[in-house]
Amino acid sequence: MSGGKMADLREAARNLGKGGAVFSNIMLYQALGGVDQPAKDRIRRRAVSLVTSGELIRVGRGQYRYNAKAAPARSGELITRMWRAVKSAKSGFSTQDLARISGAGYSHALRYMRHLENDGYLRTCGRNGNTILYRATEKARNQVHAYQPPRQLRDPFENEKEQVHELVSLFMLRDLYQPAVRKSVVACCKNILARFERQEESDE
Repeated sequence: MSGGKMADLREAARNLGKGGAVFSNIMLYQALGGVDQPAKDRIRRRAVSLVTSGELIRVGRGQYRYNAKAAPARSGELITRMWRAVKSAKSGFSTQDLARISGAGYSHALRYMRHLENDGYLRTCGRNGNTILYRATEKARNQVHAYQPPRQLRDPFENEKEQVHELVSLFMLRDLYQPAVRKSVVACCKNILARFERQEESDE
């Protein structure tokens, strides 16, 4: 089996580590269906990536605690923070302002604001140079609960970021002279390159 993606590993670690519980690589293998060695290797490399980011705290050989404070915000949490920022912002705020205040990425903030504008919760109110400025409408002021867009605001580069994590793990932890490792490096690079080549073509 594939051993799951980074999001699957993060969810498994979050569940196994509830209440500060210590969990192991073996428990991650079981949770993610890592039955063969390649799948176990992928799970272990991704766990190392989370240790590096601080989301997992290593407490022993192959043992961890989950650190929720270092975890990236879930989509629902981001939406709530962005909505609160929109409601509290003075007239004349930008996408950059919303991203900075809410802690969301610029691409998340941009897509959320487009949904808000299309559904009548935001209106443009001028420019500051090349930057478009917005204001919340009465419809937004009268709505208590956070506006939910038609679909979840998924990070458009989530797959490519996972490939980068995989690539770094291969370089740091594996023998690059091994044919199978070199093949994995090439596959990661091709996937990343293909995405940005498509992006360049669409921008032309």
